[in-house]
Amino acid sequence: MSRASTHFFLGLRAVSPILLGVAPFGLIAGISVIEAGHDPLDAALFSLLTYAGASQLASLELLKEGTPMLVAALTGLIINMRYLMYSASLAPHFTGRPLPLKAAIAYILSDQSYALSISRYRNDPHMPRRAKLGFYAGAAFGVWAMWQLGTIAGALLGKAVPPELGLEFAVPLTFLALLFQVLADRGLVVAALVGGSLSVALSWMPANTGFLVAALFGIAAGYFARPRDTCLETQSDKRGGAQG
Repeated sequence: MSRASTHFFLGLRAVSPILLGVAPFGLIAGISVIEAGHDPLDAALFSLLTYAGASQLASLELLKEGTPMLVAALTGLIINMRYLMYSASLAPHFTGRPLPLKAAIAYILSDQSYALSISRYRNDPHMPRRAKLGFYAGAAFGVWAMWQLGTIAGALLGKAVPPELGLEFAVPLTFLALLFQVLADRGLVVAALVGGSLSVALSWMPANTGFLVAALFGIAAGYFARPRDTCLETQSDKRGGAQG
């Protein structure tokens, strides 16, 4: 078995415990599309083409509540802006790869695959490029496949899923489990504390706009609180990503 395929299964194994939280998350997404008045095919296509997890749910909930389309779209955009930071963080590890491969990497990117991959790269700075790609692909594919299956199952089951199961509780638990894996420096800790605190304090604001404000302030606070040696570490990561 090649090194890349070996690390693919290592990534898949690493993400497997988290998939227990992704499955009910996907169920909720599928059920939400049905409750919004669409059919199972719409749910499957929406999840396949968008694959945006939290922003899918947030936008759907806002639209069901009669929120203006612009606010719902802006909410989804702000939530997904975290992928810009994820991509910038991962980019040095995939330099020199063909554009179609980078596009595929970007498409299957998720919170879970990012957190696991970047933690693995930090713990093993001399990891070869093929091994990095294999590990990422395994983790990301596992999340993607579980999300699609969960969405389809939720769309087919629809309202047959009893609310007593409390599937919504799995969503914050999944993100909390990931949060502690990526709090690697002062900037990230400050961003989490400021963003989390403000999101609770501003929950009274209409149309979920408090979340947008909290996210922006959290990002800004984390940026200004970064350690001074962040730039040096980034350059070191880039040199390490070019090896292998």
